[in-house]
Amino acid sequence: MEPPQRVTDRAARPGHTAWTDCIWTPSQRVALCILLLALSAVVLWRAMSPSRPIGDALPPAGPLAHQLVSTLDPNTATAAELRLLPRVGQAMADRIVQYRQMQFAQQPGQRVFRKLEDLDPIPGIGPAMLQQLRPHLRFPQETP
Repeated sequence: MEPPQRVTDRAARPGHTAWTDCIWTPSQRVALCILLLALSAVVLWRAMSPSRPIGDALPPAGPLAHQLVSTLDPNTATAAELRLLPRVGQAMADRIVQYRQMQFAQQPGQRVFRKLEDLDPIPGIGPAMLQQLRPHLRFPQETP
């Protein structure tokens, strides 16, 4: 009885090839080696390069933000002035003015917006937007 043959023994016999010869052609093996080397180089480069911490992202400025010279009082600002604020477009500015007029009609003589959080009930304004608007708005203290 003949001992079991190894794959290399079978490949060495005439008429038989190694199983790798059936799967990859020589040019495919070269291309695969080049691809693996390139991938390894990229992974090594990324691992060795110093990591850069991501800082606090600046809020996107509105297209007219350069015209905003000082802070605005939302109790007296017009819709055109409100549009200068970051992330406030025409529709949002109109909603702020409408909300202010509606609240002022219900409570004449009182300021509608006493603090930043008073803008929260307006549709489209949430906590993230309030934080972006914070440096651009002022809320004057009421005099007794």
